[in-house]
Amino acid sequence: MLRRLIGPLPEWARPDYPLLRYALQSYRPDTSLNARVNRVLLAVVVLSVLIVAGYFIATDGLQQSQPGINIAESLWRIAYWPAFVVQIVVMVLGFSLGLGVVDAERRRQTWDNLRATERGAEMALRTRWLAVFYRLRSLLILLIGVRVLLVLGVLYQLTSHRGAYLDLLTANLVPAISLPVGVVLLAALLTAAFLLPLTSVGVVIALGLWVSVTVRGRAYAGIIQVIWIGMHVLVVVVLTLAMSRFAAGTLAVPEPLALLLTGFHAALGDWGLYLINLSQAGEIWAIVPFSVLLGPVLLIVVALQAALADGLLAASVRQAQRSE
Repeated sequence: MLRRLIGPLPEWARPDYPLLRYALQSYRPDTSLNARVNRVLLAVVVLSVLIVAGYFIATDGLQQSQPGINIAESLWRIAYWPAFVVQIVVMVLGFSLGLGVVDAERRRQTWDNLRATERGAEMALRTRWLAVFYRLRSLLILLIGVRVLLVLGVLYQLTSHRGAYLDLLTANLVPAISLPVGVVLLAALLTAAFLLPLTSVGVVIALGLWVSVTVRGRAYAGIIQVIWIGMHVLVVVVLTLAMSRFAAGTLAVPEPLALLLTGFHAALGDWGLYLINLSQAGEIWAIVPFSVLLGPVLLIVVALQAALADGLLAASVRQAQRSE
């Protein structure tokens, strides 16, 4: 099915490619019965903690009788903050794992052997980039699963007001749009929200690989890691706090800056999570002119992130060929 959608996979991304099989070996889980049971129990515990924490936050510390006014609203309020925290964890892990790839191969004294084959540096780095995705697969599946549930909530919301809810939300927007155009823009927004986790993580893994090839000293790499993690968390927290205060009406922001804030928050802050709820999206569309067009803009961001990830991988390959 995947090959029918995107065409043949690159050689380095095929399961039977030797370097990819080698890269995945260190990430393969223990297949014993005890290990499987422990993984299932851990997954159940983590999911339970996230759901309980989300419910506690959504009900303002159990001060409210229910999280939201309907099923979709309740689902979004319970899922938002746990998913938001998981996204930060994924970004930190993606950069850290990418940063440690080449250093780990050097310690095992296998890096030179990997590079000795034809296009060895390129294939080694690209397969390890994909292998880090494999390592993070459980968290990425969780993030995509949350989005599936939230999109089901959006579909539920679309049926309210006798199916005219989206028409009501788009009735007096700037710019004025028709209902069919509103449907297309909403579809673009939801598609971008699904893709942003994958492309964003792809960029940070590639950035970590580039740093791992460029910086030889582990101490310097560790300093860069701490600085990047601190900067990333700071940017995400600032964007989220500013967006929360703006949506609550406690932060006055001029219209052009409001549009920039909404766009940066969706692209870099929570990867569109805030807007995967028609009530929240409708409020933003109403108070921020042209914010209804964010769906196509975010799709452009997705394409740029994919190109940036590929460019960082290419730069890593060139650096590895020059310095080693």
